[in-house]
Amino acid sequence: MGDHRTLGRFVAIAVALLGVTRPASGQAPAVGFDEFFRTLYGPAIRDVAANGGPTLITRNWGGAGVLNGLLVAEAVTVPTSSNAGGFAWTYDSTLGTWSRAVDSFGSQFVERAQTAGRHKANFGFAFQRFTFDRLNGQPLAAAGVDASAELNENLPPDRRLRVDEHASLSKADLTLATLYMNYGITPAFDVGVFLPTTSIATEGSVRYTLRRNTPSLDLTRTVSASAQSNLVGPPVFRVKWNFIHRPAGGFALAWDFRPHSATPLGAGGGRVNAIGTFTTKAVNVHVNGGASGFDCDASAPDVEACDALYDVFVAGGVDRAVTRKVTLSGDVLVHRFTLQLSPVATTVPADTVQSGSNRAVRTSRITAALTGRINLWGNLLVTVAGMLTTSTNGLSDRFTPVVGLDYAW
Repeated sequence: MGDHRTLGRFVAIAVALLGVTRPASGQAPAVGFDEFFRTLYGPAIRDVAANGGPTLITRNWGGAGVLNGLLVAEAVTVPTSSNAGGFAWTYDSTLGTWSRAVDSFGSQFVERAQTAGRHKANFGFAFQRFTFDRLNGQPLAAAGVDASAELNENLPPDRRLRVDEHASLSKADLTLATLYMNYGITPAFDVGVFLPTTSIATEGSVRYTLRRNTPSLDLTRTVSASAQSNLVGPPVFRVKWNFIHRPAGGFALAWDFRPHSATPLGAGGGRVNAIGTFTTKAVNVHVNGGASGFDCDASAPDVEACDALYDVFVAGGVDRAVTRKVTLSGDVLVHRFTLQLSPVATTVPADTVQSGSNRAVRTSRITAALTGRINLWGNLLVTVAGMLTTSTNGLSDRFTPVVGLDYAW
């Protein structure tokens, strides 16, 4: 009965923390995030059509494609907790008892090769708040995406409509609350599932100019908008196989699958991760490396963020059991992204590279994390972590706080 009461307390705490992602009463955003870029670019689309230009939709604009795509990339690939949980178990058939396979509770963001143990389960929760404050290495308020195009190419040059745009974000906050469960089918084979709840709050503006020689036109407007949305899912399914297990460590393979979901931050695809763990009396060292690929989705076709997202990553983590109840760890994660954009009417020469018929945003992200994991009572862990991130040609949050809970039975 004690374990059931502990699990009940854990679930109650996790549900309470999930409520943190809800906006406070009276602070409802002007629009949902799925309407954010349509609100920003609605006047520009109407002005282009009213002045003899083509009928455009939101994804025809380079600024919308780049900024929306970067937000999707962050929502899909930000570091989350390892679903294996802090406890790993082995069964001693001679004694008929279970014991912890390692004293350490492991790293928070880098996977270790050890599995949970046959018929052992972990239930966990992690809460992370990203306040993106830099874009392309510059302060968010001073950065932006510039794009331009000459429309009506079938007309003489002096009658063509020229469009220049500057899109920027003054706020980009992402809160990620993740529930996960992991179960050991065999001593070497785990299956798990993550269920993320994402709260996104954005504020931004677009300054656009329409010019034409004949008839004369020189029109400049600035449009601002803000949005907030709470989005549940899609779930992420994980399989891990510890195919080499030794007292001094081991090797494993993990595969993640994320189904398609027609949400503003949706992207369906998968990730393959090779995992190596090396154990000494002093520390445990974990090395990860792999790749992922996603097809971007959206709730409506005119705000589709991107065609595809590709990610190559390496990561390393070191953890040490300070006592039987406290583990300290440090992790470093390096990601290299390619965000394939849909063809657009406006070009973005400063921020994109040509890739076939489409354009692509390429960016790197380096994250360093320090974590403390404490065994409060029984098989319940609490996790407190801080992440420092730097990114080139993309969004970055210099410091991200993380809190989590993990229960094993």
